[in-house]
Amino acid sequence: MIYASAVYAWDFTSQMKGLIDRHYSLVKWKSDPIRHLIKDKPVLLLATCAGGASANGDLITEIFKRQTDYLKCNNLGSFIVGNCTRPEEMDKEAYGVVDEIASVIGKLH
Repeated sequence: MIYASAVYAWDFTSQMKGLIDRHYSLVKWKSDPIRHLIKDKPVLLLATCAGGASANGDLITEIFKRQTDYLKCNNLGSFIVGNCTRPEEMDKEAYGVVDEIASVIGKLH
């Protein structure tokens, strides 16, 4: 699964937060043993932000890591595209991120 979101106040958008909150129901605490319904599912994060990636993507990356650790997913990484306000203003860094994601996904098969 690829989670894609703009960074809003150093975090996921409210729409994405709603989806992520629903993921808590994918852990069945009342079963013995506890079941994680998307355990080992490969997941990655693609996020865009208006400012620089390092100053704006650090918290969303940590939140995503904690979420995937809790769900026991196979976290393939977080990919943050900085300075992304309009498509025509995206720089070469954005295309490099796309290449990185393609490489990570390609290694799954």
